[in-house]
Amino acid sequence: MTRSLRRARLATFAYFALNGFVLGVWIVHIPAIEHQVGISHAVLGWLLLLLGAAHSPGCNWSGRSPTGSAPVGSYR
Repeated sequence: MTRSLRRARLATFAYFALNGFVLGVWIVHIPAIEHQVGISHAVLGWLLLLLGAAHSPGCNWSGRSPTGSAPVGSYR
């Protein structure tokens, strides 16, 4: 295995490990967030669903990926 491939594998592992850690930390705080904001499980579920559903059209309308690398799917 070449050095660049090892570095790419390590970077991919680190990215997914960090993402899993952050998601895990956030998930355990959901009950506290619901209590502070005063919403039910159903309302929070709908808000999270809308957040995910709005991501795809938002990227398409902006014409760039969130990292700014290249056009994602522009309607121009």
